[in-house]
Parts: sequence; structure tokens; C-alpha cells
Amino acid sequence: MNRHGNHADGRRDAVILGGGLIGLFTAYYLLREGRRVTIVERERLGGGAARGNGGQIVSVDCAPLPAPGMVGEGMKLLFSPTSAFFVKPSRLPGMAAFLVRFALNSRRSKFRSSLARMDVLNRRTVELYRELRQDGIGTGVHDEPFLYSYTTREQAEAGHAYAVELAARGLGPAPGALMDRDALVAHEPALGSEPQWGFVQAGELFAEPSALVDELIAKVRELGVEALEGESVRDIEETAVGVRITTSQRTLVAEQALVAAGAWSAPLLKQQGMRSIIKPGKGYSFTVDVERAPKSVTMFGDAHVGALPTGPGTVRIAGTMEFDGSTGGLDRRRIDAIVAAAAPHLAGADWAGIRDEWVGPRPMTPDGLPHIGLVPGRSRVFVCAGHNMLGLSLGPASAAAIADHMQGRPRADVVAAFRPGRFRLWGRK
Repeated sequence: MNRHGNHADGRRDAVILGGGLIGLFTAYYLLREGRRVTIVERERLGGGAARGNGGQIVSVDCAPLPAPGMVGEGMKLLFSPTSAFFVKPSRLPGMAAFLVRFALNSRRSKFRSSLARMDVLNRRTVELYRELRQDGIGTGVHDEPFLYSYTTREQAEAGHAYAVELAARGLGPAPGALMDRDALVAHEPALGSEPQWGFVQAGELFAEPSALVDELIAKVRELGVEALEGESVRDIEETAVGVRITTSQRTLVAEQALVAAGAWSAPLLKQQGMRSIIKPGKGYSFTVDVERAPKSVTMFGDAHVGALPTGPGTVRIAGTMEFDGSTGGLDRRRIDAIVAAAAPHLAGADWAGIRDEWVGPRPMTPDGLPHIGLVPGRSRVFVCAGHNMLGLSLGPASAAAIADHMQGRPRADVVAAFRPGRFRLWGRK
């Protein structure tokens, strides 16, 4: 391998299809073990949902999206283009299997089961980020407690009770006491007029995602990754001695292949005979100047958005879930809706001067859990995709687990919890 990371002799141990957070983290762990790794990325490394997310690295509040109450709330908002959860009506037929399974997984018993499975990864989140920081990745990760704010006491009490339940599972410290309006503003003067109740939650982390991604890319390049950017994958063929990957520009041969293409994973998995039911759920974010930035991540429960402090006078606002069948294309109505929802919650913001508007697809699964392991019926093609809105949180733990599996050290708990073939009864297509 030459100093630019090119495998001059054509030999590759692993080809990772996708250069987003999951692909980059997996490359890091494989490279650390001396593997020859190539990443094939359709655009540029660190694209997709990697850079524009809300920067939250959650441990205590790490939970699957399908949850009790989500179906009832979602049905009220489903077809409104300004709602926090929107499905384009013309896409409903193609979303039917996803939405039915989403509803089934929102039952309390299913939610608790999914939450327990997510714990398999989630329990390592804080530990792994500490280790990454020591290797120059995530040097800007902060651990200031999050603030959860609400308009009504009823909503605040429900959110607080849920946080207490999660802490009781051993996922972190219990939340702080419930605060009324006076205590809330005393704790966080940046709040607007709308929040009346809230609480703080320690044990969570946050980071400016683009800075973290840049450090991760720099590290894998330093370790010798071969990055093939601007290439799309046309075909994956497993043979008796390896895997042949055909891209838009070349043919690659490797011992193993990993599908880690986020929202673009479904077609690659379908070509392998695996029904993944991964749908692109588009999220939006933008930057706004403020007179005073919150001291930490602040979640506005009523508005379904979060605020990430990115500097002394700037905040990144992120939120919404849009299913329109595409992986790109910014809808101005979605940005306007987020502004309208967030404005009463944050004081002194220049809402007329928002900038850095971003939209990106999150790889959503109907049970809120990723696929991690061997593709069913394959012995050399792996998958690590479908992390929903939790790629930044679960990325290191997922990548470490799939890297172990590719090294012949599969973890039984991960294999059981995130079995890639769990939707196969709905058809192999």
C-alpha cells in the first residue's frame, strides 16, 4: 500500500460501500487491526446525514423512534407538509409495509423489547467516545447536561418519568428535578417565552458533527484507507474466494464487503436478496445567530426540534422527519415550519437571517433498529446500516461490533439483537 492509501497490488481485505459515519467508523476499527480497507463513496466522504445532524450523542435518551403514542400523534400530522412528521401522499403505497410495521413496533411491549436490544450497543457509547478522543477523534465532544423544555407541566412530567425509567435501566444518571418557569430561565437565560417547565439530563454528549467527521476522515486517511469518491456501486457478487464489487468506474476484488451506505443501502441489499425496509427519512437543519447561545443542547419538546450551540453567538437548529421518497431536495416549507415552531422557544434569534440550510436522509427502519451482521445467505457480505436518527450515537459501538464480526469475532448479543434477516417473512425482494 503506498503513502496515499492506494492498494497498488490490487489486494484488499475489505471494501466498505458507503463513506458516511458508519462506514468511516468501521474503516477506523478495521484499519486499527491492520486490515487493508477501501471505501467506495458515491459522493464525498462524510456525506449523507453525517454533517447536518443535531450533534447529539445520546446515551440515557437513546431509544427507537417507534414508541407508545407515536402512531396517534403521527396520524394527526401525517400529510401536513408543515408538520414535524410528514409523509408525501403519493408515497403512501410504497410506505405501507414500513408504516404498518412501525405501528406494530410502537406497542409498549415491542418498544420495551427494542429498547433492550438497543442497550446492547448503547451501553458502550460514552466509553468508546472517550477512547476515540484519545486518538484524536471527537476532540470537541462536550458533556454538558442537556436541557429538556416543555410548554405544559403534563408534557414535562411525562418526559421526566421516561428519563427516570431509562436511568433505572442503568443507562446513566437520573434526571434533575422538574423546574418551573423561574427555575428554567435561571438555569438557561437563552430560552424564549414558550418553555414553562423542564429538567436537565446529565450523561449525554454533544459535538459539532462536521468537525467530528473531519477528524474521523483525517484519521482513517492517516491509517492508510483507500478512498474511492464519486463512484456508485453497480453490483456485488460473492464468489468462493472473495467478493467482486463493480462500481461505475472499476471492478474491485476483496475478501469481504460491507454495505454501510445509510439511506442508499436498500437497493444494494435488495440486490443480495435481503428485504431491509430502509426508507430515507429526511431531516433539516440550519444555523441562526443569537444574542445568547444555550450552554448545551436544548430540546424543545413541543416544537420537536433541538438547538445545538456551535459558538458564542450561533446555534444549529435541527428537526423534522420527511418521507417523500427522495434522498435530497430541500422543501422551503419544512424550513419555514421549523422556524415557526422554534421561534417562541429561543430568545434573541435572528430568524430572518438563517443560513447553512441543510437537508439529508436518515436511514429509517420500521422497528427503529439497525441491521448489523452477515447478509442472509452470504458468508462474505456484511451489512451495518439503518441507524435511523442515532448514527452519531451508535456509530462507534455498531462499527466496533461489525468490525469484530468481520474479524471472526461475532458478538452473540449483537447478532441476536440486530439480525439483518428479521424482516424476511415479508418477502425476499
